[in-house]
Order: sequence, then structure tokens, then C-alpha cells
Amino acid sequence: MRQVLVNTSYYWFGTSHNETCQGSSSMSCDNPEPIRLSLASRLFGLSDVHNKTELTALTRQVKLAFVTFNSPAGSIFACGHNFKIPEVANFIVDPLKTMSISSWSLQKSPQVAWDSPNNQTLYTVVIWDAGHYYLHGLYINCYQSSLISGTTIFNYSAPSNPYYISNPVVVLVIPQTVRLNQSSVTQAVEAITGRHQGRFVLSEFRDQFSQELSQRPSHINIITLEADPFAVQYYRDKFVVDNCALLISRLTPLHQVAKLSNLSMSWGDNSTESTDFNNTYLTSLALNLAVTYNTGDFRVEYCCTNYSITSGMFTANPFDESPVRSAVVRLRPRVTLSPMNMKDANRYRSRVYTLFMVDVAPAVEAGQSNARYFTHWLVTNIRNGDVSSGDELSEYFGPNPIIPNVPRTYMFLLFPQPVKRLNNSVIDHFCPNGRWICQIQLTPVLQAWNLTELVGVTWFRAVNDGFAKMRTYTVLKMMSMEEVCANVTGYPGSCHRSRPTNQTSTINYNNSASANINNNACTIHTALQMMTAALVMVLLLAL
Repeated sequence: MRQVLVNTSYYWFGTSHNETCQGSSSMSCDNPEPIRLSLASRLFGLSDVHNKTELTALTRQVKLAFVTFNSPAGSIFACGHNFKIPEVANFIVDPLKTMSISSWSLQKSPQVAWDSPNNQTLYTVVIWDAGHYYLHGLYINCYQSSLISGTTIFNYSAPSNPYYISNPVVVLVIPQTVRLNQSSVTQAVEAITGRHQGRFVLSEFRDQFSQELSQRPSHINIITLEADPFAVQYYRDKFVVDNCALLISRLTPLHQVAKLSNLSMSWGDNSTESTDFNNTYLTSLALNLAVTYNTGDFRVEYCCTNYSITSGMFTANPFDESPVRSAVVRLRPRVTLSPMNMKDANRYRSRVYTLFMVDVAPAVEAGQSNARYFTHWLVTNIRNGDVSSGDELSEYFGPNPIIPNVPRTYMFLLFPQPVKRLNNSVIDHFCPNGRWICQIQLTPVLQAWNLTELVGVTWFRAVNDGFAKMRTYTVLKMMSMEEVCANVTGYPGSCHRSRPTNQTSTINYNNSASANINNNACTIHTALQMMTAALVMVLLLAL
């Protein structure tokens, strides 16, 4: 831990700050003291260059403070999904590891203990965000190695981090030479935070009480935080930043697609490829994709059986692995693009984008490398964040899994274009037999258009249903009606007409029409039969 304290490149505010943040306006890169590169320099207000020896000496004798959290089990609603939070019992903070528990479990004040050779010594305990300089707790006149024995100056507020950049919150135990006056310390804290727009500069506090506090802390621990659902939703509700996409990018399906399709991406662990599905974040993400389907009451006949769904709304939710029925997502969805960082709204609205919707089941469900994915929707030259403004190179065709009870994953991928208008004819090289539901390998297509930066992603899973069965033998014509319906209960006894066993239906729906079917041709055919029979009966009666 002592090496971490003086390491000038260990945290985001160190020597890698410019590379990590690259001029970002994100709060995660808001650095109050850029000249302080290490934790030690921020704790003591000394230079990493000119006072390196002194900083090393100050941290040499520091011991570990024992910080423990306890929290009951619970659940939170974040990013459109309910997350269950397990119980936390005597969780001991490891200063060298990122926290593995939810920041929701940090809401109750931790237990802080330390080795004290003299029970008469009083201590000040500070819980402080060393990255952004916010105070999370301050206690004075603590004794007998106990936080609760002291006087509270600043009530504990749980730290959280909605960003993929790890941020340290330090717990400092500082020996006192005398008993501190509560009023004096309170006034000092208020003055410091008032001068710095709410930030607490620890070095100023130590300077003000240089006679009452030891020159160095006796014990330290480090709470290292990354984004988690609770923190992301907390800041989302405050309209500060919406980092739901970061959480999505940690999920296994995206890592599988990236790895097995050889997509070059920038991950939070500084790698350009996902090698072991380690759930790290995708750092290029900048936009949230909200994909919403609205469907009215719908009925169709398949395998001589009626199939219907009621009206409703469905939103793609990668956290929910339960599949949706194909009929629910048969119509073109509404896609809304919104910046993760509210300050970047104008920047991303001015860019032009390409949107893919592809069936990535070969990678996600089958684990195939360099697989060809069915393209269910492809839109280029999207302007002003409005998908309807783009060029629809491949019309929307909703999910149509063929095998019953085997869901498939459908992924939306958004890329900014290097030019205002792509050459749309490029796709014809990859789709020589037509663009509609064309099978493509992602990497060659992206390279041909020079689409290198994934800025938005979402997905859902869909399952075979009556609607998908009907389209399999009427629209896609991949199987005969007899093959599709073989395991459908009641078939073929439920049919009211004969049908040749060796041919598929010849009903011809184009893509747009297939998305708006209200009745299957089987129903139409049956109605014609009934009308013909009625006319014959009328003629017979007339005779």
C-alpha cells in the first residue's frame, strides 16, 4: 500500500491523466489539483518531484486502517432493470483492490478500527475523496480505536462513482496532540469548502491545525470505486450523467461479439480486445440507445391455428435475459439517441451515424468465430440524432428465430461516420444477392466504411412464436409448412383445407407488408371458400 501512496501513475489523476481523459468535459476527469499526481502529494500538499524523498518518509511508517462494511440484502431499480443486492457481512476493504460490492451497500457508516499503542491518544478520522476532493466524513477526538467514540463534524455520506475510471476514497486516521475544539473544526471545514465550491482541500485543513494534528496519519485505507448500477442511477436521477451504457458494455454478449468478430475496441483495462470476457467497460461509448417497440392488438393464423398478442410496449433491455416473442418486435422500433454526458449534447448531435441491427446468435449462443450475421436493419447517414433521417439500406425485418425454444440475440450497434455521407453502394459488395436480411461479417464492412468507434450499443433476445413460424414458411420459405408445423399441437387435424405436402406457401409478402400483417392468407383463403359455398347455395335455392 505504501508504494501505491507515492505512485504517480496509479490513479486517473496521475501521469496518465491527459491520455485517459483526452480533454473530456466529464466529471470523472475534473481534477482540482493537476500538479498533485500521487495520493501522498494530495494528502500532504507536497510536490511529487521536489519532495519525493519527504513523501516517501512520511508514508513509510503508515499502517493499515481496518474498514468494514455491513449491509442487508436489498434490490434497486436502475437503468430500467431490477438488480438484487446480496447481504454484506463484515466486508473488509482491501486498499489494493477495486470494491467488489455495490455502492448501495456502503450507505451505512463503516466500522473503522486501528492499532493504538496508547489508549490515551485521541485521533481525527477523515473519509475523503482524494480524486475530486469531496468530504465523506470527519470525526475528531476518537479514542480506543473506534470511530463511534469521537465527535462528528461532518456526517458520513456514502461514496459512489458512476464512471469506469477508478477513483480512490481514503480513510485517514491522524493522531492528535490535544483535544480539538468542535466549533473551531466545524468553522474551518465550512471555510475550506466555501473557498473551493464545496471541495475539501485536506492539506489546508492540516496546515490550519498543524499544532494539534500529527504531521502524518498513523493509519490509512483506500476505498477504490468504479461504476455500479446504484451509482449510475443515482447520478442519472440528478441529470448529471447517464452511464447506463457503461454497465451494458460490461455484459458478456458484447465481449463475445467483440472477441469472436475480431472487433478492435478500447476497454477500461487499456486493452484493445476482449480476451477473457472480464466484464471491463467499453471506453468509447458516448450515447445511450433506447430501442422501443409499440404494438397493437395482433392476430395471425399459423399452422391452421389462431395466434394473437395484445397491445403493449417493449424496450430493449440487455440486463433482462428473458426472450420476447417475435410478434412483439415485428414492427420497426423507435430508436432514441441521448448523450451519456449532458454537457456533450451539442457535440454528438452534430455528428453523423450508422446503425446496425444484427442477429449475433452465432457468436453469443454458438461461440462461432468470424461468423456471418443476418442484418435485420441497416441505416446510414443518420443526422441530428434522428434515425428516421438516415438512408435505410436494409429495411427493418423483425427477429424470426427458426428453432422453437432457442432464443437468439439481436444487437444494435451505433458508429459515428468519418464523413458526412457514406458511399452506400459499398454494402452491395458484401450483399451480392440483395441487401434484405443479408449475411455479413462485421469487421470487413466496418473497415470498408472506416467505422472504428462504437459509441452506442444495446440488445435483446427473441424467441420463436406463432408469428415466426408463419413467416418461416410464407416469407422466408426456409422450410415447408409441414416441416414447421410438425410439432404444433393439433396439426394437421386443425386445418380446414388440403395442402400439398411437398411445397411451401406461395404467399408473397414484401418486407414492409410482412411487418404489418393483420391476417394470414390462410384466413383469406378460408373466407373465399366460405363465400363460394354461400354463392353455390344461393344458386341452388334459386333453382
